[in-house]
Amino acid sequence: KFLFSSNHTNWRTSKLAIPFKVGDKIEVTMDRLAAGGAGVSRHEGVVVFVPLTAPGDRVIARVTFIKKNFAEAELVKVLTAGPSRIEPLCPVFGECGGCNWQHISYEEQLLQKRNIIEFGVKRLEPSALVQPVIPSPEEWRYRHRIQIHIDEGKLGFLRRRSHKIVDIQDCPITEGSVVNQFGKLRTKYANAEPTRLEIGLRENGEFYKIDLQKEDYSFSQANRYLNKQLVQTALDFLARFSPTSLLDLYCGEGNFTFAAADRFPKMPISGVEFSANAVEVAKKRSLAYGDRVQFFQGDVAHFLAD
Repeated sequence: KFLFSSNHTNWRTSKLAIPFKVGDKIEVTMDRLAAGGAGVSRHEGVVVFVPLTAPGDRVIARVTFIKKNFAEAELVKVLTAGPSRIEPLCPVFGECGGCNWQHISYEEQLLQKRNIIEFGVKRLEPSALVQPVIPSPEEWRYRHRIQIHIDEGKLGFLRRRSHKIVDIQDCPITEGSVVNQFGKLRTKYANAEPTRLEIGLRENGEFYKIDLQKEDYSFSQANRYLNKQLVQTALDFLARFSPTSLLDLYCGEGNFTFAAADRFPKMPISGVEFSANAVEVAKKRSLAYGDRVQFFQGDVAHFLAD
């Protein structure tokens, strides 16, 4: 439908580019959701991504960015709401950059997550079967760790597409015992330099905080309710191979390592992790397992090469 030439490197100024420009308002109907959270639609044959929309929404959107084969736009007005659109629970949703889908029913979120995976997998293997997403037992208050920003008395997450902080008193997706620390942290860092912290609960329920500008950290599954199912699924798969030893690479504090040690009580296990903090925590816990469970701090690629 549209002609493109390799001589036209500036798509925004080329007369042969996408037939609308940045700043234009367009009317689109959202078909599905994309990885990253934005709704996906088509306008005059061009794919357009619009954040904060839901499948079935008919909206007015303002074009903000144009590339060779797609465009991005911001939501201006919902003309007709899709069947899965709901009222967000969080009062700063849409302003805060921490969440993307609170305006969509949880059932639809699960369906769209499966569709996103299926869309990617079937490009590689058309016959692949993608199972339904396992839902979280808790739709709210499921995160046991978050990363927050503190500056000039404000505590919260960064504003969408900004480096400014959205000040919050609560976060509905975060466990209450973590949220209860907000007041203490706001007071403690009231006169400090801008700070970015990871705060959360360890497996034993102990509260921790890490200054991300001074210390390293490692990934851990944020939803502790689903984490048990995740670990169980991995170990069930591992058991098919009757392993005699195990390397847990990028092991963090040993989320999979210790579960594997309990499941296979005679098997030697080595965990490898770059974060010194995580390895320190893991080593203390590993004392109960003797020499059978060991942890090494360092880059995984270097460890394997050695």
